[in-house]
Amino acid sequence: MKLDQKSILKWLSLLGFLLMESLSGMVLAEGGESQATQDKPAFEEQEARTNLKYLLGNVLQKSKGLQDTYGDFSPYGAALFKNGTVKYVWYAKPGEVAKNSDKIIPLIWQTLNAQVNTRQIAGVAVVYKFKKASSNQMYLGVELEYQTGFAESFAAEILNGSDNKLEWGGVNTAKAEPKLFTLKESDELTDSL
Repeated sequence: MKLDQKSILKWLSLLGFLLMESLSGMVLAEGGESQATQDKPAFEEQEARTNLKYLLGNVLQKSKGLQDTYGDFSPYGAALFKNGTVKYVWYAKPGEVAKNSDKIIPLIWQTLNAQVNTRQIAGVAVVYKFKKASSNQMYLGVELEYQTGFAESFAAEILNGSDNKLEWGGVNTAKAEPKLFTLKESDELTDSL
């Protein structure tokens, strides 16, 4: 994929913002303790948000590339490994469009769940297109989860920009209930020992 100067500047700005976000949680408090030890839940939520922003940026770029290259794409999943790499879960290969996406999405969640159980991944995303019942506008939906149990839903309007290339329109995010990264009693007991 060839990036123009405007796209490169956008991604550099996003990366700079993410770096600042991740560093802001590491500021030392007056007593010499890091803020993370003083307010662990807030630090964990900030860590989750920062890493999920990274994963979201990755899948937004991938979705744009798929749409621009093939004109359409089927739902897919992404796994953020603890070392920072992102790998994808495909039901239909890029360039192929599968029917019945409502049946595909649960299969993607199931595949990601197998990866979660290996404890090698820190976050997941499930990516799909949808239309609201009240309009013809196409949206990109991304359901994100982090290993701490933090979950968020993201939606962006899919717009047809210049040169018939995809552009993102209005964006909405909302807190969600986790499907895969839920603490089980045995996990809580093991973690506290």
